[in-house]
Amino acid sequence: MIGYFLLRRRVAELERQLAELTTETSAKEVSTPSKDGTIDRISVKKGAEIAILPVKELLYIEACGDYVVLHTAAGRHVKEQTMKFYETSLPETFVRVHRSYIVNTDTIVRIEQAGKENYTLKLRDGSTLRISPAGYKLLRERLSL
Repeated sequence: MIGYFLLRRRVAELERQLAELTTETSAKEVSTPSKDGTIDRISVKKGAEIAILPVKELLYIEACGDYVVLHTAAGRHVKEQTMKFYETSLPETFVRVHRSYIVNTDTIVRIEQAGKENYTLKLRDGSTLRISPAGYKLLRERLSL
């Protein structure tokens, strides 16, 4: 019974954090297709300001329920957009390595084996991301490993 209450408290805390992120950085998508049909920038609204993020500044994208969290060196931004949209709209330097992560391959520092068929990515900002077996296969193809 105590475990249930601790779990409910954790869920409430995560929902509160998501609500804070959503109100402070929710935005509308600016699709600026480049010559190859991919987007090259994303608009992000933070308070009364609208910032334009160049796609090359993205470190990785994380799924978070019905939203995605765009991680950059400058911070995090929440968008109401699907992972599938970004998977198909971003340049070839972005790879979906897990159902929850799309990573910019230019930011990868190293790939580490965490088990028999489990791998993790280390990014230049210090983030560690899990890689699924299918994501690892796709990543190896993209990086020609």
